[in-house]
Amino acid sequence: MQEVKESEEFEGTVEFSPEELNSIFTSEKFLETLSTAAEETHKSGYETAFEISVLEEREFVIQNIRKGGTDSMQGEEEIKEVDGMEFFTKKHGDLLHFHFHPGAEGSVGPSGPDLFIFLDERAPSFLGIGQVGEKGRVNILLIKRPRKIITEEDIEDLEESALWSGGQTAQTQGEFLYEPSQRDTQDALSKAGFENFLIRFDRKADGKYKLNKRSQKLLFGLGSARVNLVFP
Repeated sequence: MQEVKESEEFEGTVEFSPEELNSIFTSEKFLETLSTAAEETHKSGYETAFEISVLEEREFVIQNIRKGGTDSMQGEEEIKEVDGMEFFTKKHGDLLHFHFHPGAEGSVGPSGPDLFIFLDERAPSFLGIGQVGEKGRVNILLIKRPRKIITEEDIEDLEESALWSGGQTAQTQGEFLYEPSQRDTQDALSKAGFENFLIRFDRKADGKYKLNKRSQKLLFGLGSARVNLVFP
């Protein structure tokens, strides 16, 4: 695969350190947004989504929470305003595109269409796929924007992999139904050029979420994240 070259359409970049990424994922604003989306997916069985964008001044904003269908965000509707959309008039870039997949069992992973976002030059620094567990625990698979050029063929090959379920379906092997483990899913993504990390948020007695300590250490392992800025 070829190295990704910076596009001439970008209006600069902002680099976020591991410490800054940790501060975003542990901020009250992010945790409240995550809680609202998790509760809606758990209650309705529908996907929910939101995005995190950053401004040139290093401020982060969260786009409004939306609800989609059982297996996609098509026909989405807004369910809660967070920071609104006024920031679109300023120079900004996308740090994270996140959505929950319904279902509390099985591995957490993207579908093929989810990964198509990385074919776009304006792809976010991270794609996040979430799952709400039975006890309210939230698992999020963070997939970092590839350093190499990814093609549709790469994604299609990954979809056909016997070790990758996309977090959705099981594979049949002989007379047995084989459900790929979380490690199977992550290894298959890594081999295809998608660096990924699984982080967990525990639900406290008061119903609020908290990033667990092991996941905080994993976030530091992500390294810095470069966000490409564009004008609206």
